[in-house]
Amino acid sequence: MSSRSSRHVRGGLVQGLIWPDLSEEQMRRLRLYESAFGYALHDLTLLVDGRRHKAHGYLPPRDQNPGRGVWSLEVWEQAHLAPAIDAAQEVLTLDPLPDPATLRQMWPMIEARAWARQRAARRTRTARDFDITPAAPASGRFFRFQGFDVSHALFDGTLSPVLRREVFVGVDAALLLPYDPQRDRVLLL
Repeated sequence: MSSRSSRHVRGGLVQGLIWPDLSEEQMRRLRLYESAFGYALHDLTLLVDGRRHKAHGYLPPRDQNPGRGVWSLEVWEQAHLAPAIDAAQEVLTLDPLPDPATLRQMWPMIEARAWARQRAARRTRTARDFDITPAAPASGRFFRFQGFDVSHALFDGTLSPVLRREVFVGVDAALLLPYDPQRDRVLLL
């Protein structure tokens, strides 16, 4: 791979995919995602099977510190791929799409929700106690509000009718409901 950028070494080797003919909408979403983290689009010349190909690629900022040690795609995929895809999917459901600076501000909550969903997906269940289906894309910028269709197990073992519910989508947290047993009152915030 060679590039106009002095950061990349002529003759370097990279594995990946070349996506030809992306639509303007696909490019708009890719541009949003990459530019929110400071990546910029560069013209590249790729040598594939002995033939040169002109391409564009998003490269990190020049001052980005890659950290110490040897980076491994395999190790990263095992630990981070699933939540990264989950977070990217959430970003691409935003409507309207935010500008890159707003997305960067939103990112910590998006990433935290993605990790929470991944942890929840790893839990095993022994019985089908409920059925949850997203009713529509989530809305909101920093926090998210999601509509769901829910059915839950009844005492007779059957499932309830489908119920439309909305939830405030946050991250893993401990919740506390202050209760005064002498006055039989709870504090709601």
